[in-house]
Formats: sequence, C-alpha cells, structure tokens
Amino acid sequence: MSRLKVLIVTDTLDRGGMEMAAVRFGQALDSEKFECVFSVRSEKKGAMEDELAQRGIRIIHQPDSELNYFKSYKYYDRLFKNEHFDIVHSHQMFYSGIVLKAAYKNNIKKRIAHSHFSKPLTQGRSAVKRFIALLYRIVMRKIIRKYATDIIGCSVESGIFLSGKGFLKHKGIVLNNVVDTSLYVFSSKQRNDIREEFNISDKTVLGHIGHFNHIKNQSFLIDIFSEFHRNNESSVLLLVGSGEDEAMLREKVEGLNLDDSVIFAGVRDDVWRMLLAMDCMVFPSLHEGFPLTLIEAQSSKLPCVVSSRITPAVKLNDNLSFVSLESPPSVWCAEIENALKCDRESVDRSRVIEEYDIKAIGGKLAKIYTSLR
Repeated sequence: MSRLKVLIVTDTLDRGGMEMAAVRFGQALDSEKFECVFSVRSEKKGAMEDELAQRGIRIIHQPDSELNYFKSYKYYDRLFKNEHFDIVHSHQMFYSGIVLKAAYKNNIKKRIAHSHFSKPLTQGRSAVKRFIALLYRIVMRKIIRKYATDIIGCSVESGIFLSGKGFLKHKGIVLNNVVDTSLYVFSSKQRNDIREEFNISDKTVLGHIGHFNHIKNQSFLIDIFSEFHRNNESSVLLLVGSGEDEAMLREKVEGLNLDDSVIFAGVRDDVWRMLLAMDCMVFPSLHEGFPLTLIEAQSSKLPCVVSSRITPAVKLNDNLSFVSLESPPSVWCAEIENALKCDRESVDRSRVIEEYDIKAIGGKLAKIYTSLR
C-alpha cells in the first residue's frame, strides 16, 4: 500500500516551541505509512532543517515575495495543483485558513488546523492594532470553520481560541504535544558532565528555556534570580534561547552586577542535557498555550516553579508548583527554596510517558489522519 502524503505547514523551522511541536508530530508518524513534507512560510533556513534533511525529509520554502494573503493563497493553490497531497496539517494558527481554503479547492480530503496558543498577543499594541487583530481573528476563524475538516488544540483553551467552543466540540480534538521521553531519563552521570562543561558543578542552578520575549517574562525572572542570589551566593541562572529581548536582558543583568552569575547559553539542540544540568526550572510566563518545555522538564524529573497563568493541566508531576505573577520575587524565591528540597530521582514520571510519549501520540495522530468526518 502506498504511503499517505502529508504537507506540514509552519512559519519557520527554528527551535521555537510551535515549530518543534510541528516537527515532533511528523517524527511521531510511522514512516512506512506516511510521507511528510514540510512547507515553510519563509525563505529563511531554520535551525532544524539540516537534521530533517539528513533524515530524507523534503522542505519547501515559500518565497518572501509571496507572503501576503492573496499571494499566499495563489502560492498554495499552485502547489496543490502541481503536487498531490492526501493531508494538509497547518500549524499557522489563524493564517491556516489561507492554506486550508487552497487545499479545499484542490480536493484534499483531510485539512487540519492546529492551535498552539490560547490567547491573543496584545501587550504593547495600540487600541487600533488590537481592534484590527480582533477583526482578523473573526474573519479567519470563519474561514477555518468552513474549510477545516479537523481542529487540533494542544489544550482545550487553545482549540477554543482557534475555532470556538461549539466547533471544537463538533470537529475538534485535544492532542498532547510530543515528547521522546527516552531522551529525558534522569542520569546523575550526564548531569555531572554537562555541569562540568559550564563550570557550574558546585552551583545551585535555576534555569529557563524559551524565546526571549515579553510573553516569556524573562525580565521578571531576572528580578526573581537577583533576590534569590542575594541569599544564595553560590547560584547561577542558566538561560537557554534567544530572541528580540536578549539585548535588554543582558543590559539588565549587567546593571544588577549579575554578569558572573547569569549564563546566556544560546539556542541548543540538546535540551535534555540542559534540563539535567538545572536544579529548578523557573517559568514566569504572562500566558502560554501549553508549554512543551514544562513537559520536557517534568520528563527529566526537574522541579518547576511556574506562573499561575499557565493552565493547571500542565502539572503532571508532584514537583511542579504555581505562583501568582502578582506575588513579589520573595514569594517566588520561597517556592523555589521549597522545590529544591525535592528528591529528583524519586519523582514518578509515568504520567508523562503515558500521555505524551512519541509512540502514544503518533498512534493518535495517525487515527486523525485516516478518519473520515
């Protein structure tokens, strides 16, 4: 039997949360039954592309000259006319409507819009821009409802944000993000090796992994660490990632005289090793859809102290706790001190494996791809 051909559509193939989720969903599929092709809405080469190419996965780049709504629709219309796909799986939030309309016109039977966010991005936007964004969501939601055969949300809230409560109930499903839990098995030896690499063997290591932007709230994280460090001089903050706020964050660290205690590790392709190096993940996000980083952290049995604005459903281990963003850094520090008392090796991660492991999610996604509505 011939393989079903899947087009996976995403903005980039950098190591952002949404992009990594899209790649992992593709990896979760049985390659003997599905052929995955990635379509990237940019000419820019992403950090994960070499790895995908080495595995024989084809990547199509949409020209930057064809990125407006009308030209994008024409672009995908041409693509679907010239090449047959059985399934189109778009991870572009509301922009998915453009892709799915073109897929519908070309008789592609399975058309999926996948949601990774549960709230609009409003901070720093004027009232006019917020109103325009609202109109955009209303229009694109209607297009998605018309042309999507399926809605997938990484949480109930994210599915409702994309399609509305009633439509999610009718055509939607919540599908957990994928984690290859075999990579995140806790190992004291590997932990010691990575800590030696960063010369932090004798340190208490608070950590964070994520894009440097206002949503992730790393500026407040530095305030928390500054207070923690006053009472714990042998401590460091390990920041993994990059982004538009990096220069501001570096300047803030310098202003607080924390240069020797805050490590900017950059974007890494060995996240599991970075998690092993940490003693506590601190995650004060303003909001999230369903952060994959916290699932990975719990898979490695790492204690986590996170913002109470993140969905309670993210808690899978006993060593994850929530703190209000309205609480001062001192309250966060107290919770971190409590988290550091955890016996990491005794943590039960069976729920993570049961609900997020790549094999379980791959089977569920295959059923979505092959089901008829």
